[in-house]
Amino acid sequence: MRQVFIILSLLVLGGGAIYQSEVKSKSLPTPQPILGQSIKSEPQQQHQAKETTKTQVQQEVSSQIEPKANPTIAQGAKAPAFELPSMDGTRYKFSGQRQKPLVLNFWASWCGPCRMEAADLQKLYEKNKGNVDFYAINLTKTDDLDSVKGFVDTYKLTMPILFDQDETVAKQYQILAIPTTFIIDPNGVVTYKVMGSIQPGVFQTELDKVVKAKK
Repeated sequence: MRQVFIILSLLVLGGGAIYQSEVKSKSLPTPQPILGQSIKSEPQQQHQAKETTKTQVQQEVSSQIEPKANPTIAQGAKAPAFELPSMDGTRYKFSGQRQKPLVLNFWASWCGPCRMEAADLQKLYEKNKGNVDFYAINLTKTDDLDSVKGFVDTYKLTMPILFDQDETVAKQYQILAIPTTFIIDPNGVVTYKVMGSIQPGVFQTELDKVVKAKK
């Protein structure tokens, strides 16, 4: 399953890792370790076969994602309420209005783009934690606790790490790829969403907007 996620990540969002919990393995072509690897050195017939397989995967990804996309979980939408346990045993609840804006980051330890943005996300948390809450929601059903703890230790994450153990919250937020990150204002409205790795400068600008609007 993790290999399918990693391979499909090459086909969308410049490297964002596909999160598709309901894709049946029989509906997808057998994945290769890395699409396009060493294509130039292969015979023409194998090259054509790889290109055909890649096209089929793209078509399958499109057919699976498009019917599930929920355009309401975007800017201006009310963010769904949830309650999840954290790594330290605390339960965190979101139910609409709150004192601070909230950042939700959906991730997994096996996700390459999640690793790429982890340090930037931690810096943003440290800079803004006085004005903004950050919840890093791990897709625990596709992960394992040892890897999660290793990820947190490696990148020295100090924000709350929440466990979405049965994908309930990921489904509520229509997560199609990870990382996906939301900014939610104090009224519980989504003001910004990015699917794929964040750009720290752009993300800080969006945080400044929502913090300024609160004052």
